[in-house]
Amino acid sequence: MNIFWIEDEVENIVDTFKATLKDCNEDQNFVIHDSNDFERAKLNLDRLKFSILIVDIKNQNTNERDGNTILDYIFKNEICPVIVYTSLDKSDIDERIMRHPLVEYVQKGAGSDLSLLAKLKEVEQKIGFLEDAKRIFKDINYKLLMDWYPKLSEVTLKNEERARLFMRRFAASLDFTVHLSENYLSPWEIYLYPPIPDTSLLTGDILLNKTTLSYVLVLSPSCDLVKESGRSPKIENVLVAKLDTVPDLLTGKPEFKDAPNVDKLADRIGSHRQKEPEGGRILLPRLHDPDLPGFLVDLKKLSLLSWDQITLGESVDGKYSRVASIDSPFRENISSLIAKDFGRLGLPDLDIKKWANDLWPFHPRNAAPAVASASTATGDQVEAKKKINK
Repeated sequence: MNIFWIEDEVENIVDTFKATLKDCNEDQNFVIHDSNDFERAKLNLDRLKFSILIVDIKNQNTNERDGNTILDYIFKNEICPVIVYTSLDKSDIDERIMRHPLVEYVQKGAGSDLSLLAKLKEVEQKIGFLEDAKRIFKDINYKLLMDWYPKLSEVTLKNEERARLFMRRFAASLDFTVHLSENYLSPWEIYLYPPIPDTSLLTGDILLNKTTLSYVLVLSPSCDLVKESGRSPKIENVLVAKLDTVPDLLTGKPEFKDAPNVDKLADRIGSHRQKEPEGGRILLPRLHDPDLPGFLVDLKKLSLLSWDQITLGESVDGKYSRVASIDSPFRENISSLIAKDFGRLGLPDLDIKKWANDLWPFHPRNAAPAVASASTATGDQVEAKKKINK
């Protein structure tokens, strides 16, 4: 993993840590690029390909907190994990910076080399997936430029058209690259989590009631919910369905509650999915607590929310906040299931027992005496019994 370290005392601090890495057999796992010039280092932030930034705050050469300018730049231009390694107390550093989940803190002092190494390994575990993602992005980009661009260059297109086609092709390639090697999607991959910010409300968005900590699913069509670029929604209120969470799901439906083991539970979940919307209910998988604990959509428990009740961003306004979205094509599947449930014809109840009684005399397992004559049965019944007896 590549590290960029900005430290005015490179010889004393960085070189000593490199020796510690070697002593701990970690020198092959972490490659360090260092700089003792804060201004020049800022120019290299875009050029160097690093995964973690280590930065001191106080520059002993200027007696200024030059590290703050580095952090300001990072958070405006190149977000990445940062370890603040300084002799300053944590309380002396900008609280806004230290509050960010990508920022870690280690104070210099006796034995701090080992503390820094432990923090590096902790950060590496957290961001290891980013290295895999970067490698996938690089491979896709290479293949697109090698295979896709030569074919498209033969066609007369505007740069804007090429750019949009490239982005669409990149998104599709990413999807195929991730999933072609897998037989099945993980259930939680149906979600966009966290939801994409600055987008209108969509069918399949999951909203959390911040007061009761209960959930609802947006059912209104996405095209009626657009609220951007000067457009106003076409509907005054948003139709939502109640979501029951995992405990209600497992204890409220007999086929799930009585499953003797996890394999049987899997069978019954699969069976339910094939028959959805069974009884107006749709299953949604669990990602983690507390935001997405797994749900049962109840299309029989509907309500309307006014727009002022819903928050899409980080605003504290609104009773409901969007915590996740259902991604395509599962969003479209939800729309299809909603239409299937809402579009069914409501028929009056029939006496099914009478229906069965009328058929039972002709059933091959009927133990009643055979029909003997037209005096005790209709002609049709006699003929039917003859066919069965054959």
